[in-house]
Amino acid sequence: MAAEVAGKLKGLKWKEFRQQECGASATQAVFPSTIAPKYAGEPLDKARTHTCADQFTANKATNANGGLKWIEMSGGYYSECVSRLKG
Repeated sequence: MAAEVAGKLKGLKWKEFRQQECGASATQAVFPSTIAPKYAGEPLDKARTHTCADQFTANKATNANGGLKWIEMSGGYYSECVSRLKG
């Protein structure tokens, strides 16, 4: 965060800078690898959201969310899941 305040992000967005400087986020959460077939007819953004929501709910039963909340200040399950589905 000190780099962001000091203006040393080198033209990158905060998330991109953090991934380059700190590495990818390590989590034990289970994420879907593709959009669920039942949402294939929806617009991509909605299909990703619904697929991630279904997986998050399924993970709750087995405690497989890796300690992530649905939405958190630094990312959360939703942000990480949608990023992975975008590829």
